[in-house]
Amino acid sequence: MTVRGNSPAAVRARRAAGNNRKRKASVSRLRVFFRWPLRHWKTSLFLALFLLGGLLTNLDRGARYLSRLNGLRRFMPAPVAELLLPPQELDYGVAAEGAELFGTVTRVVDGDTFVFRSVGDGEALFKVRMWGIDAPEKSQTWGEESGKTLEAKILNRAVRLKVMAADRYSRQVCRVFGDREEDINLYMVSTGNAWHYPDDAESDELAAAMTEARRNRRGLWTYQNPEPPRQYRQHNK
Repeated sequence: MTVRGNSPAAVRARRAAGNNRKRKASVSRLRVFFRWPLRHWKTSLFLALFLLGGLLTNLDRGARYLSRLNGLRRFMPAPVAELLLPPQELDYGVAAEGAELFGTVTRVVDGDTFVFRSVGDGEALFKVRMWGIDAPEKSQTWGEESGKTLEAKILNRAVRLKVMAADRYSRQVCRVFGDREEDINLYMVSTGNAWHYPDDAESDELAAAMTEARRNRRGLWTYQNPEPPRQYRQHNK
């Protein structure tokens, strides 16, 4: 039955008919689109190989782009540089043993590692591993909590670093001092967010802080026999 005229029922009927035609046309176009590669498989294969070849040929341009971008890194705010550049492209600074650095923490990696931007002459980014402590890995029990604790303490805040050494990953191994010269390394151990790491540094103060945190079941010590990060890394290589 065809509805004629300009009554509301007629208008609705014409709209419904128009929508149905559009739907059928869309389905028809999709069928043609998906049938074409199958019917013309040789042409489709040629186009796929052509696009793959173009991608592989231009990989070196991507490398040149990263290289140029890395050259501009010193003009970028630290968060922007770390967002645009992969970690291996960042040119982290190196400081001499015994040096003192002043600056701001721009990123916390985990409970014992962070990125630091120095201020004053020779402004640079440094990747810092905290001296004398070993925090749980992010994938380990209490790893997330440890990282968040360090973030709350130092992220986007001014700190002072005392460089103790450089490790095999070219990170600066440092003692870290926050507001009012608070010892952040000691803080992380005493709150149960990190182990004392004697292989890195013998410290009676850190050892005593870990013993007290363990006795009072703080942080990671609320769990029975938590696995030390070093053992965890060995078992999960």
